[in-house]
Amino acid sequence: MSALTATSLMAAPRELIIDTDPGADDVVALLLAMASPDELKIRAITTVAGNVRLDKTSRNARLAREWGGREDIPVYAGAGRPLVRAPIYAANVHGEEGLTGVPVHEPKAPLAQGNAVQYLVDTLGAAEPHSITLAMLGPQTNLALALIQKPEKTGRNALPRAP
Repeated sequence: MSALTATSLMAAPRELIIDTDPGADDVVALLLAMASPDELKIRAITTVAGNVRLDKTSRNARLAREWGGREDIPVYAGAGRPLVRAPIYAANVHGEEGLTGVPVHEPKAPLAQGNAVQYLVDTLGAAEPHSITLAMLGPQTNLALALIQKPEKTGRNALPRAP
């Protein structure tokens, strides 16, 4: 085994926050991420209205967490609508519930207390710059609201590194 491979194998998991509007595609991404605890330390899942309404994206994220056996990951609900236009949902692609062909139910574990935007502000503001990766799988409304609220705190982790 090369030194580079050995070093890679011993590297700490990447700190990750997943911001999502779970339809079927995002649920697959969530399940894959949750199945990789040696590579990814998922700090939270934050939800946003997008493919379907916020109540449904939040339920779908909690279902994915339940299906993945990762109830240790908090799920925070975020923005319920876009900032500057009326919501446009994708029921024609993802179905009315966001998960076409999959029976849905109310998950056992509830949402985390608080909201996604405040979670992003607090968590990114307290972290070392560039120490947390944001996986933005849906509309970026939560991040936009966090940057509007506290650009000096949120931006140091949310914005890409300069080349």
